[in-house]
Amino acid sequence: MSSLSAVSPASDRYVDFAGAVAILHEMGLTDVTERMVRRYADVGKLPFFAGLGRRRRIAESELRAAIRGLQLEAVRGVRRR
Repeated sequence: MSSLSAVSPASDRYVDFAGAVAILHEMGLTDVTERMVRRYADVGKLPFFAGLGRRRRIAESELRAAIRGLQLEAVRGVRRR
């Protein structure tokens, strides 16, 4: 399953799932695992593209935007309770 999203700037850095985990750890989300990132990509919550050899890559800017969106979604869910 491939998820296509808005075109990222040419200077954007593309990372594999392990690289995505490292970025998320830098953002303070230290309990995120590669398996969690893979699951979120599988269900369409993280945009990615399949490169050569069907290896999936995530644009760093899109990863950060998606995580911010998921954090806002979580906050809104808590406020509604």
